[in-house]
Amino acid sequence: MKQLILLVCLPLSVFCQNTIGLPDIINYPKQSYSAGLQNWDIRQDKNGIIYIANNEGLLSYDGRSWKLYPLPNKTIVRSVEIAPDNRIYVGGQDEVGYFSPGKTGNLEYHSLIPFIAPKDRSFGDVWDIVAHQQNIYFRSNNTIFKLTNNVMAVYKPIVEWSYLGVCNDRIYAHDYSAGLMSLENGNWSPVEKINQLPTNDPITGILPISADSILVTSLKSGMFVYSGNHISKLQSVNSALFENERIYAVTAVTKEWVALATNNSGIYITDHFGNIIQRFSVKEGIQNNNVLSIFLDRQQNLWLGLDNGIDLIVYNSAIKQINPALQHGSGYASIIHDNKLFVGTSSGLYSVPLQSMQDLSFSKGDFNTVENSKGQVWNLSAINNQLLMGHHEGAFVSKQQCGFKNFHPKWLLEFHSVIGNFPNTRYHCGQLQGLKLF
Repeated sequence: MKQLILLVCLPLSVFCQNTIGLPDIINYPKQSYSAGLQNWDIRQDKNGIIYIANNEGLLSYDGRSWKLYPLPNKTIVRSVEIAPDNRIYVGGQDEVGYFSPGKTGNLEYHSLIPFIAPKDRSFGDVWDIVAHQQNIYFRSNNTIFKLTNNVMAVYKPIVEWSYLGVCNDRIYAHDYSAGLMSLENGNWSPVEKINQLPTNDPITGILPISADSILVTSLKSGMFVYSGNHISKLQSVNSALFENERIYAVTAVTKEWVALATNNSGIYITDHFGNIIQRFSVKEGIQNNNVLSIFLDRQQNLWLGLDNGIDLIVYNSAIKQINPALQHGSGYASIIHDNKLFVGTSSGLYSVPLQSMQDLSFSKGDFNTVENSKGQVWNLSAINNQLLMGHHEGAFVSKQQCGFKNFHPKWLLEFHSVIGNFPNTRYHCGQLQGLKLF
């Protein structure tokens, strides 16, 4: 039996049709975590603690309290990575190092600058950190560092490094001139002979689609597919939309879905073909639409590092929120009738058609106000295949050809007196059909 949990909260209004059910969103404004506005990168350690690269240092959150760990040079932390030994590597401005617990259990910082040759110590912001096969990689625009047993190797770009990441157990980096490159036997090699990527547009993420295909996102040019040593533009009905939104980051949500963090419109949940499943923006409850970073935690919930604040989308929860009203209101009743979901609120009755799917919360549609239902709705019942509504103005019955219509109080008294003698009495539009009064 299909079940639906109803929670009525903020209004639902989206760029296009969204799913009728959305997970809870927890907002963490700057005042709650007491650090900088912007949050650039997010990771989780084996103990479940969340770490966030913040303008004022490294933030940690254990589910109850926030802690801030500034870098020695007080610069912005742009990137964070948790190594297999649970060291927390961070990248700042002309600074790389790691945090680990000291004798008291508090995190202490260890700089890696002494392992870098003096001539290479002016490298600017470290935007990406990757742990791979006992090695730690750090990327700035003009340098990639590889740390192995306290020895730091240096890789210079042809023009400029714009991305560093790992996919299908391989290290990839993007250079504006050479395109997407992979690290083989200590050397960077282009994955294709001719660079098919825009030379002025950085890659922002790579994710596996299958064993031999990779999804590649770019800031201003949308999505690409790398397969068979060839990179091609992903042909999608939403290609122009994603190019306009500017994709800052991407993460896998399921084996079939990914989450795109955008500069202009929050995040989109899409499949590997670019079809939009859901959208989360300010209208759905996140604090702002400029999402700098995104991370799927071990509970399959989504953390958003925003341009101003941090949000948690409780994506793996079985409880979804339904927002039918165009204004703030409370929900009092709900029912599925005639393949539609009806929701009774303090401001009236709303309905939306349902698609055939196992999880009805992913049904897409826009709620419409049911005619003649404005005001407080107390109850909804389906009797003899008709929808009845308990309203603050009285009892109502639904008819497709005339919407809801109120029963005159005199009718209610008459029906009450005859219901036992004529239980199968039927009436036409706007009248009672088999109503039992309590």
